[in-house]
Amino acid sequence: MDELRRRLRVLLAFGIIAIVTFVVLLVLIRAGTRGPKGVSSIPFVDALLAGILGVVLGVLIMTATSVILATFYGATAPGGAALEEEWSIRVYAVLQDSPLAQTLIGGVTPVLELAFGWLIPQVVRDAIG
Repeated sequence: MDELRRRLRVLLAFGIIAIVTFVVLLVLIRAGTRGPKGVSSIPFVDALLAGILGVVLGVLIMTATSVILATFYGATAPGGAALEEEWSIRVYAVLQDSPLAQTLIGGVTPVLELAFGWLIPQVVRDAIG
């Protein structure tokens, strides 16, 4: 039970740090922009770009969630199968069972590993395969 609590604390700490960093960056971006907020003078182009960036952000969030959960519950994580009653293992199972999620994650993960591979710890590399 102590191992489970330690894992959950690390998982929550990682999530809190990621969310706080994201919010701080959004506030800094918002504070640093002045003048017109649009990319172009055509509102339709701004809306289209916002929609595309929203989809990209959703895919990145799903990929990050999968990688984080795979680090804690994947095949290389010790004791992941014994934690089936936890909500986080159910989220991980849903992402593993979804063909759409696997296609998106399978396409994005190699690109992120190629771009940021030197920043990724070996434990995370083992978890994402």
